[in-house]
Amino acid sequence: MQTLVYVNVAHADRRAFEHFCESSGYVHEALNTQGFRLTLSQRQCVQLKLMFHQLQDDFGTQLVGVVGFEEDAIMRLAIEIAEHTASGQLMELADCLWLSVEQKDFRLLEALRSKLRPLHNDLIDTVSMYLSCSNNAVLAAEYLYLHRNTFNYRLGKFHEETKIDVRDIQLSRLLQLYFVMNERLKD
Repeated sequence: MQTLVYVNVAHADRRAFEHFCESSGYVHEALNTQGFRLTLSQRQCVQLKLMFHQLQDDFGTQLVGVVGFEEDAIMRLAIEIAEHTASGQLMELADCLWLSVEQKDFRLLEALRSKLRPLHNDLIDTVSMYLSCSNNAVLAAEYLYLHRNTFNYRLGKFHEETKIDVRDIQLSRLLQLYFVMNERLKD
């Protein structure tokens, strides 16, 4: 399973960060003058988390990063929010959502709403039940009176349409938080 991490680096340290990625075997792509998108294995992501503060010391600058999924607009917004609320940290997208709403910044919540709004209710209900059943697909399928194959098809369809893999624990945390916040903050 691949993990996408968006990292902003001070302009002066861009080349040093690229060299670090190359020497570490991190697949990376420059997004703009400061931003990078890293495609990492789960193991590489854990390594990056463990050495994130040390990297800042080595580069002599603050980095900011968000672990998330393949949605450039949402992830760029998350990086922007993280720069203002949690500079110097590598955080999960769910934590970024939490901090932004806590700061009364609802842009990330609205971006996720917009992403999920066009989906058929069956997909949303399937994912919601999956999360309610602690990511237990067999139990969730039973509660929805669905065959396991139909249930798994719907989870796959949700992933295909949103690029959010609910089987990834961090992305399931994001959706759990999204559903709770969305319900509490409805207009």
